[in-house]
Amino acid sequence: DLAVMPGARTGAPGLCAMRAWTRVADAARRPCSLSVMPDNPALLLYRRLGFRDTDTTQVPMPMHRSVPALG
Repeated sequence: DLAVMPGARTGAPGLCAMRAWTRVADAARRPCSLSVMPDNPALLLYRRLGFRDTDTTQVPMPMHRSVPALG
């Protein structure tokens, strides 16, 4: 789980952690998966980072990020 206390969000530590995770996964050529509540504002961030909804009927909602194409 990743959570950032509201008072500690200055400087986008959650975004930095997510970017670090996806960089490591990309370097290892591994996909990423996560689950998020549908009303969580972070959902938009995850979509910008390349995560896609896999089943919008589940709560929490699973998301998946494929291995980016080489090139």
